[in-house]
Amino acid sequence: MDPFIKQITQSNVALDRPLSEMEGFVNIIGKGNELVGKCSKYTRTTNETQILVKEIYANTTGRTQMSNDLVNNTQTGIKGSCRALEPPAFTVGLEKPFEELKMKLLRDDKPTVTTVVTAPPGCGKTTLAKRICKDDQIKGTFKSNILFVTVSKNPNLDLIVQELYEHKGYPVPTFEDNKNAEFRLELFLKEIGKERILLFLDDVWRGSESLVEKFVSEVPESDYKILVTSRFPIPRFEHPLKPLSDKEAMDIFQHCDSLEHGTLDIPDDTVEKVVGHCKRIPLALKLIGSSLRGKHLRIWLRELEKWSTDSSILNSEGELLSASKES
Repeated sequence: MDPFIKQITQSNVALDRPLSEMEGFVNIIGKGNELVGKCSKYTRTTNETQILVKEIYANTTGRTQMSNDLVNNTQTGIKGSCRALEPPAFTVGLEKPFEELKMKLLRDDKPTVTTVVTAPPGCGKTTLAKRICKDDQIKGTFKSNILFVTVSKNPNLDLIVQELYEHKGYPVPTFEDNKNAEFRLELFLKEIGKERILLFLDDVWRGSESLVEKFVSEVPESDYKILVTSRFPIPRFEHPLKPLSDKEAMDIFQHCDSLEHGTLDIPDDTVEKVVGHCKRIPLALKLIGSSLRGKHLRIWLRELEKWSTDSSILNSEGELLSASKES
């Protein structure tokens, strides 16, 4: 405003008007400048407040969206890192243990149950667990809280806990030590324990019993069932998987060898000897049945002669395991 006042003053001087006419006007302008100065402080504060409110709104909106994403991920289970794969379409000898275990897991009178299914490699433990996972009644009972974790020979609790968090759509934690992982596991189970839980720990090896205990000791106050598969007995929870009957073993072998579809020239006693060497182990029956499919009788007899010098068809457990990921 100063240039404007100066211009008016110069004009009045040029017109020879009295200075008293300007004094009142200048005072009014001065007071106006002072008032504008005071108001500008409040304007700046108001602008800063508006900016802060916008930042808070954006931050809150972002957090809300993150929460919504977390809920959506949890509801849809988009990660799927702890989901069981589909079981084989053809199985023999698992119907009875399937029904027994299913009823055990669905019982309401025992809210916390831990069961360890034990059997040698290749006997169908993992297949049995997968069948239970995919059963409609089981899925209807435990809904999105069916968790399938493959433990294997050298388990890492940190990785297992991270997989569980990822599967449920939660932010994946990092750990400084094993105690931190145990704490996170406890928090996880308490959070999802608002609903019934079914946890599968597949292929637990000897020496990993303490890992199973960590999951058992962190039981939330809800219906919490744990099913463990292992080739090694864990006496406290053991549920041995019974071997196949002779008929069941023959059914598996014939299915894989397709005896009913073209290999009818093999004598029954030869087939029975081959099946006998498989020790009623489903995986061995499948492997040998498939390898002999369509082969001439002399090949069968040659293999039988070779196996007669061995205690088993497969010389080591390692050969059986390398043939399939099923335990």
